[in-house]
Amino acid sequence: MYCAMMVDIKDSQKLKQDKRIKIQKKLIDVIALLNKTFVNQLKYKLVFNSGDSVQGLFYKPFDALKYYFSLKDLLYPYEVRLGLGVGSIVIDFENYDSNMQDGPAYHNALSALKLAKKENVDAIIETKTKLDYYVNELLYILFILENSQSNNQKDVNNLINLLLPVGYKIPFTDLQKYLLTNISQYDKIEISNLDEYDLIDKKSKFSKNIYMPSLALKISKLLGTSRENIRQIIKNGKINEIRKLRELILKFLEEKENEITT
Repeated sequence: MYCAMMVDIKDSQKLKQDKRIKIQKKLIDVIALLNKTFVNQLKYKLVFNSGDSVQGLFYKPFDALKYYFSLKDLLYPYEVRLGLGVGSIVIDFENYDSNMQDGPAYHNALSALKLAKKENVDAIIETKTKLDYYVNELLYILFILENSQSNNQKDVNNLINLLLPVGYKIPFTDLQKYLLTNISQYDKIEISNLDEYDLIDKKSKFSKNIYMPSLALKISKLLGTSRENIRQIIKNGKINEIRKLRELILKFLEEKENEITT
């Protein structure tokens, strides 16, 4: 059993050609970076399969969803939609990419992506087990919380996820690149004199109060505002709660792996 991922750019057909090309170029950069970061978790790396869509194959749904969260953070402020499908593959050409493979995992991923579009939500997973209800309800709550944020709150939420990602690490030179391109304010902020040890918190696990004063201070410096303002944005944007919900969904998938893949 494997987990196929299908992702496409939201409403890409409605975009002007120059913006669509810009997003596609950034998506190419992002999946190249993440394919390298998640190389041990991928059976077949993500590749473009048609238009603005990419697909790949993972060994575990837990890793596939982690990749998706990472992709969302790195592609921000552009948005993508996700379909994950768990199942077998009946065509497995080892020397070719994901486009040459086929089977229930891919069929379920396509079905999930079509349903996500129909329901106008960010992500749906199809495992064909009773766990689909619970995972998709949690993903829906996450979708509602993220989309209720103001633009400033989304900016800070994205910045926190870049500085302190869950379960993976971005090489520092790539991190600088995305800090400078993801959020519009970044092109006014000089971060080239900040080294990795000053910029990134080493802790990847959080206590109840997950955003320590040191991280809020770093964000305030990057965005040219006060630490108190950042603290209020974190509170009012429910950024702690969103972060914890992401971690909960990932932990749930990890713990239920045997039920999903057998």
